[in-house]
Amino acid sequence: MAYIGAEPVPGQNREVDDISSGFNGNATAFTLQVSSVNVSPESANNILINLGGVLQNPGTDYTIAASTITFTTAPAAGLSFFGLILGAGINTATVADDTIGPSKLIDTAVTAGSYTTADITVDAQGRVTAAANGTIATAEIADGAVTNIKVNNSAAIAGTKISPDFGSQNIVTTGSISGAAGTFTGDVTIPDTIVHTGDSDTKIRFPAANVISFETAGADRLAIGTNEVVVNDPGNSIDFRVEGDTNANLLFVDASADKIGIGHASPAKLLDVKGGDGATVEQYLRNNTINLLSKIETTNNAQFGTETSHPLLFLTGNAERMRINSSGFVGIGTTSPAVKFHADTSTVGAVTGIFENDDNTAYSSAAEGHFNNVLQLMSTTTTGQNDQSVGISFNLTLSGQTGSIQEIGAVRSGNGEGKLVFRTRNASHGRTERVAINDDGSVLFRGSVANTQNTEYEFLASSTSPYLRLNHTANNANHTFIQFRANASQVGEIKDDGDGTITYATSSDYRLKENIVDLSDAITRIKNLKPRRFNFKVAPSYTKDGFLAHELQEVVPEAVQGTKDEVVTETSKANFPTLSDKEVGDPVYQTADVSRVVPLLAAGLKEAIAKIETLESEVAALKAS
Repeated sequence: MAYIGAEPVPGQNREVDDISSGFNGNATAFTLQVSSVNVSPESANNILINLGGVLQNPGTDYTIAASTITFTTAPAAGLSFFGLILGAGINTATVADDTIGPSKLIDTAVTAGSYTTADITVDAQGRVTAAANGTIATAEIADGAVTNIKVNNSAAIAGTKISPDFGSQNIVTTGSISGAAGTFTGDVTIPDTIVHTGDSDTKIRFPAANVISFETAGADRLAIGTNEVVVNDPGNSIDFRVEGDTNANLLFVDASADKIGIGHASPAKLLDVKGGDGATVEQYLRNNTINLLSKIETTNNAQFGTETSHPLLFLTGNAERMRINSSGFVGIGTTSPAVKFHADTSTVGAVTGIFENDDNTAYSSAAEGHFNNVLQLMSTTTTGQNDQSVGISFNLTLSGQTGSIQEIGAVRSGNGEGKLVFRTRNASHGRTERVAINDDGSVLFRGSVANTQNTEYEFLASSTSPYLRLNHTANNANHTFIQFRANASQVGEIKDDGDGTITYATSSDYRLKENIVDLSDAITRIKNLKPRRFNFKVAPSYTKDGFLAHELQEVVPEAVQGTKDEVVTETSKANFPTLSDKEVGDPVYQTADVSRVVPLLAAGLKEAIAKIETLESEVAALKAS
């Protein structure tokens, strides 16, 4: 009997390659090969399997699917393996003589030579003969003559035996394309995703035009588009870290806290720059000309400013408010500070500076006194006048003349130590102390005119007997201590009479008066006066003589100020500064100037004298008669 292909050998068995190197106690599926070629037993019953010297039960201990054997229990590492594929038996029978006649095999059934190639021949009787080691030459299969090739699932194309050029044709497979190493010499085009083997949520994706993204754990970690590169696009709590040569956290983004750390992984603020303990930390903002530096030195000193010879400007509202120039001069309101501190304003009457401190906390010792200073001026000089060691100077220079200079100074040593003095100076008078606050709290006011007279006003702050002392060293009499003026005109004064007495004077010149008439009926008015004896509520033990203001007002209205039973109103509080510290409804007390009663008393006395003189004349006449 003739056969196509190799003549089968009845009962031929084949030993399977050893697969025990893959045993690890976890894997259950393995590929069966004979001489490194995949083989596919017909069923589990056609292969004998021995593990560790124990014959395995087909279908129970293992199953066969194509070239894959799957064990029910994963073989342990180190377990021996032996496999034998059983050869199929061939059923044979003897064909009776003359049972195959011409009707069964007709000569003309096959056209002689119609299937002849250089290596395979089918004769007229249908017998096939093949040359030993025959081949199919390229010329015998024309290009494009093979449209479809069916390849068994277990078949493999190995080595370099095939190198096809599929042109524009597609290669479609439901399996994998794999190799130990390979190179694509052209472009690889995919619709969307490259997925990591065995980790389906780790991917390289092309989710949209001009976008590539990288995913782990099913979430975007890095996306690169046309206009931006985004790390952690979904906004998950995924930190971002850039490692340097020696610092593992050269740049660290704490996603959960929405903060950025430079030099460390624990940012406390939106941007937190940190160096090692005791290390120098520097930040630069610069161009080719200017270096702006913020720095913490190894000595833990903090620095901020320019390293180059350029000013440092401070702005608010996009406008310069202060600057420190390259010489260290500070300017406020000026771009050209001329001294260490220079404040200026171009607005007439504008306030140049206000120093304010609302801290009213008392200090416990003299050494703590400087804690509540609003403005502290200090000098370490030891030369010059002792009382000029520290101070503030005010200089006004007008066009064409030298302005006067005013000074506030503190006496630190020498005569008058502890005083705060206020001085004025000009070409005529020189440097002269005008006001002094002594260490005992007393206040001294001094005045001088061309050095010919000097008046001192001194408030003494003694706890037992505070008083105001006015002193002068003038040689002339009638020296005025206090002068009162209204609308630039003198209306009164307190002056030295020249004999050791004081005169209290108010304006009385006839040239200031009009509608002058003699006082009349003074005695009648005097009779209406009600002199009283009383004490003030604040001093119950002191009784004195005087008037009640509203009663005196009825007789001598010009001697009394105010209205009986007057109280503070909203209107009066707003119009009169003297009532600013009062509450609405508080009483407004009347005042009286009893000196205004003197003219009435004088007129009354004159009327009484006239009556007395008349009576005396009448008595004298009666005596004479």
